[in-house]
Amino acid sequence: MNPRTTAVLFVVVALLGGLAWWQLREEAANPTGTRSRPLFEGFDPGRVVAVRVDNLERDVQVRLRRSEGGRWDLVDPIEYPADAGVVKGLLEVGVHNAAVPADGVDPARVGLDPPRAVLELEQTGEAARTHRLELGALDVDGHSVYVRVDGEVLRTLQTVDASLERDLDSWRSRTVLPIGVGQVIDLQRSGTVREGDELLDVELVAQRDPATNRWMGVRPFGAALDPDFVQLYLLRLTTLQVEAFVEDAPLSLEPYGLDEPELVLRVGTLRGERHELHFAQPSGRTWFCRREGQNHVWRIDAPSMTILAAEAESLIDGRILRAPRETVVGVVLEREAGTLSLRRRGVLWEVSTDADPIWRRADTGRVEDLLAVLETETLGAPLPSVELAAGDVVAAFRVETEAGEVLGGEIGGPAALEGAGGRAFRRLGDQLVMLGGDTLLELARTPAADLRSLHVVRLSEAEQSRVRLSGGDGATQRSFVRENDGLWRPEGVQLEALAFARLVDRLLSVKALELIDPPGAPLADEVRVEVVDKLGDRTAYRLGRVEGVEGDVWESGGAWARLAPGRLDEVSGILTGR
Repeated sequence: MNPRTTAVLFVVVALLGGLAWWQLREEAANPTGTRSRPLFEGFDPGRVVAVRVDNLERDVQVRLRRSEGGRWDLVDPIEYPADAGVVKGLLEVGVHNAAVPADGVDPARVGLDPPRAVLELEQTGEAARTHRLELGALDVDGHSVYVRVDGEVLRTLQTVDASLERDLDSWRSRTVLPIGVGQVIDLQRSGTVREGDELLDVELVAQRDPATNRWMGVRPFGAALDPDFVQLYLLRLTTLQVEAFVEDAPLSLEPYGLDEPELVLRVGTLRGERHELHFAQPSGRTWFCRREGQNHVWRIDAPSMTILAAEAESLIDGRILRAPRETVVGVVLEREAGTLSLRRRGVLWEVSTDADPIWRRADTGRVEDLLAVLETETLGAPLPSVELAAGDVVAAFRVETEAGEVLGGEIGGPAALEGAGGRAFRRLGDQLVMLGGDTLLELARTPAADLRSLHVVRLSEAEQSRVRLSGGDGATQRSFVRENDGLWRPEGVQLEALAFARLVDRLLSVKALELIDPPGAPLADEVRVEVVDKLGDRTAYRLGRVEGVEGDVWESGGAWARLAPGRLDEVSGILTGR
């Protein structure tokens, strides 16, 4: 057979098979051949304000009502917040379920006289009405169920059956606190919790700074809290679920230990709301909970309580610096030798000290290494009995961010706790003294020379307009200008300065072998270099030799550096025309 003919026959067979499958599917869903219709005519779930369910098989009757704010509440047989997800699922059945008439079916034979359950949906607005659905038996196909809607017997998907086959508790919301993590601004915890044979005091008072969103402990210590742990804590608190509804309106709270709760949690929100939860574990195994102002007792799962009853000390932030690297704009190190300051200018860093207040280029890599230490260094245990008075501080550091936030801390004398040694340390904003590593003191004492860049001059040629060379006595001078065509020419001359063009990169980029202290001997064979950019800003330095210093010497603004030999001779040759 021709391959093309074979392919055509294959396509035809596939189409016929697909058509047959579709027809069988339609017949199964609609055996009477009648066209399907919506389960509820004119149904608008957004206008439903009340729901009544009467499950005759389970002997469960519930009525729910929606508030003006859109929240669903149980109003009968108990007043209680409803599970929004359950109500939403029920209303979606009314939207998505189609139905087909079951003509000629005896209602009694399909479980509709009497029905297994009755659903009423009260709808307001222009099309105000109450939709009534009676639930009958499951169809033999295992996918459909018989219902009677507004007096007409229909078949629809059995999802409606699953939506109504619920006991009372499954209609109730299991959320203990109906607030989000971001709404919490303060937390108060009190009480004593048993852990093994010990009773632990779990007192904690914490507040969130609305400007920085950072959490601070107030009691039993004044210290920054670990944002990751606080987030986990609040997430567990605000998503805490009722494991079981134990009792409504109990005559006494004593059987549950809630007459004298072991743990009390008070939460304040941005809206000014106050919520209070009481917890108790009378048997040592099961946790019970109630919310102040409500008369319901719940059972709570033990893993959640492990977090909510965690020791206050475990919430203390062990990190020193929590700021994205790219937001840091300044660092100040204070030590016995004076103050060292670093500031960021674009992608570059500059350094100055009390002894040398001129801002000089810093080595970016070394500054990044310093910041990396602050980011990764962690603090040890609290030292509650140690006080760090002003006279006890031997060094300090501050880190500034572009948002104006100042982070850092003060370093005191040697300290030890449980065999671990280090330094007393108090973070800025904290009252609590903690154990810090000796690395912090070493960092605070970093010499300026270790941070200065060996690139003592680094300028972009494209941004410069003029270079002036002169001898130490000022008698010999030569100027070169860069025209719009990018060529360097002697000032007043139209010919390109080829020899200077080959040297200019070494004038605009100078890397030292080392930074040196000001030498005692004078600078000999001096050549002065002045570079002027297109905006008129000037960079000036001197080159020469100093007795006792190997190689060339560079100086600018009181900073000195030793260069590899040869640069001075090259510049002198251009100056003298050799």
